[in-house]
Amino acid sequence: DIARQASISISVAGASRSKPLIVSPLDATQEQSTNETMNHNQKSSVRVAVNVSLLVNILLFFTKIYVYIDSFSLSVLVSLVDSIMDLLSQFVIYCTERNMTRQHPKYPVGRTRLEPTGIMTVATLMIVSTIFIIKESVQALLDDHKLEDFNYIAIGSMSCVIFLKFICWLFCRSFKGQPIALALAEDHINDVLSNCIALTAAVISFYIPSVYYIDGIGAIVISIYIIYAWYGIGKEELQKIVGVEANSEEINDIKEICHKYENNDDYTEDIELDTICAYHVGRNLLVEVMIIMPSATELKISSDVRFSLQQEIEKLSFVERAFVQVNHKHRDGNEHKVAML
Repeated sequence: DIARQASISISVAGASRSKPLIVSPLDATQEQSTNETMNHNQKSSVRVAVNVSLLVNILLFFTKIYVYIDSFSLSVLVSLVDSIMDLLSQFVIYCTERNMTRQHPKYPVGRTRLEPTGIMTVATLMIVSTIFIIKESVQALLDDHKLEDFNYIAIGSMSCVIFLKFICWLFCRSFKGQPIALALAEDHINDVLSNCIALTAAVISFYIPSVYYIDGIGAIVISIYIIYAWYGIGKEELQKIVGVEANSEEINDIKEICHKYENNDDYTEDIELDTICAYHVGRNLLVEVMIIMPSATELKISSDVRFSLQQEIEKLSFVERAFVQVNHKHRDGNEHKVAML
C-alpha cells in the first residue's frame, strides 16, 4: 500500500560511490550541476506521479461509493474501506512530512519518528475496520444476503478506474531507484488485484443468483489479504521505531565509504575501520562508526578525518545522522551499558 512509502529503503546514493574522494574544483562544480539537474528532473517526474496517483485514488474512492450505494456489495465495501485508508495514509504522510521538515527547539534531533507512528496508527485502524467487515460478511452469509443491483454502469465505472490504476502502475514502475514511485507502483498493482477480485465477486454474485454467496466470500478473502498486508506494514514500522538494524545492502554502502578512507593516499596516517553499528530511528538510520588511528596522530588530523567521514556517510539518502569516533586500538565488548528498563 501507499503506506510503504515510509518503509521502503533503497540504496540510491551508494551506487555512485566509486569515484575518488578528492576532485578538482572544476570537476566538482560540473558534477554538482549535472547531479542537481538530474535530481530536479527526477523529483519533478516523481511529483507528477504522486499527484496523478492521488487524483486516481480520489476517483476510485468516489466510484466505489457510488457502486456500493447502488449495490450494497460487501466485496465493494471492503475495497471502499481500503481506499479510505489509502487516502488517510497519504494524508498522514503529508502531515508528517511537513512537521518533520520544521525545526523545533523541543525536538533537537528532529521528528522523523512521526511518520512510522502515523503509519502504525493507520495500519491499526485498517485491521480493526476490516475485522468488523469480516464479521458483517459472515453474518450476511448466514442471513442469505443478496445483491440488490449491479448494473452495467457500475461495472463500467469500476473497470475504467481499475484500468487507470493499471496505467499508473506501468508509469510509476518506470522510475528505477525512486522509493516513493516504487511504493506508489506497489500500491497501484495491489489495488488492481483487490478491485478485480471485488468486481468479479460482485458480478458473479448478482448475475448468477445460485451462487449469491460469492460476494460475501470475496469480501472475506479481500479482508484477509488486507489484514495480512497492513499487519506487515505495521510490523515493519514498529521495528523501525524500536530500532531494528540496517539491512546488509545499507551496511555495505557505509563500509564502502569507510574503506575508501582506509585506502586514501591523501592521509599520511593509517586508518582502519573497527566497528559499524547502524539502526533505524524512524524512517532512516543512525550510524555509529569506530575507526582506529595510531596513538601518535595529531588531534587536528584525527578530527578532520572523523568530521570528513561523518559528512560522507550522512550524504547517503537513508542515513539521518552519523557519529564517528576515533580510537587508538581495538576494544573488545560493548562500550556502552546494556539497555534495561
